[in-house]
Amino acid sequence: MYAARFNDFWYFSFVAPAEIMLATTYLRSRLALVLGALLSLGGTFALCNLSVQEKWDSRLEMAETDRELEYATADGANLVFTYFAIAPFESIVYTSLWGFVGWRYWPRIKRAPPQMP
Repeated sequence: MYAARFNDFWYFSFVAPAEIMLATTYLRSRLALVLGALLSLGGTFALCNLSVQEKWDSRLEMAETDRELEYATADGANLVFTYFAIAPFESIVYTSLWGFVGWRYWPRIKRAPPQMP
């Protein structure tokens, strides 16, 4: 069950910026784009950090022997590195990528003739 919580946060850290930025770029409004970008940045940052925190919490909860406990607490710097380096980078890259994709391709999709099923 602990691994499932980790995977959910990790999965949503990839899906959330795509959904948010595609929805906000569909509106073609600068205000919506700015608000969506802020929401995407904050959400992706939080989800990335939550996924790593859950990974460490599950390691601590599953540790039974002294060796497993030592392994579970050995690299606390990973949490700090994620908070200051990986999560901000991931947030900026995914928000920018999906913002660009939405801004570039929604006009093309809207102009496309309807397809018959």
